[in-house]
Amino acid sequence: MIYNRAYDTGRLLWELHLHHLALGTVDFTMEQYAAFYGEWHDYFGSYTWQKLGGGHRALGDAHAVIRRLEEMAAYPSPFDRMSEPAAV
Repeated sequence: MIYNRAYDTGRLLWELHLHHLALGTVDFTMEQYAAFYGEWHDYFGSYTWQKLGGGHRALGDAHAVIRRLEEMAAYPSPFDRMSEPAAV
């Protein structure tokens, strides 16, 4: 899973190149979370990216992405934030 596509993909591709590995399937969470959060930016014509809050360290960012995914999964529809979280 990747949060910031532009930065993280470039960094990931470089590391894969160094170790002679290939890029597999990647989930770009930042765009999904921006739409879920729902803050529209008229100038850019897209949803505003939200800060991850993981401290820009691998472990902290990984935990922060998991929290974002859990937050999105708690709602039955990402387009209906007013409804109650799904029952566990």
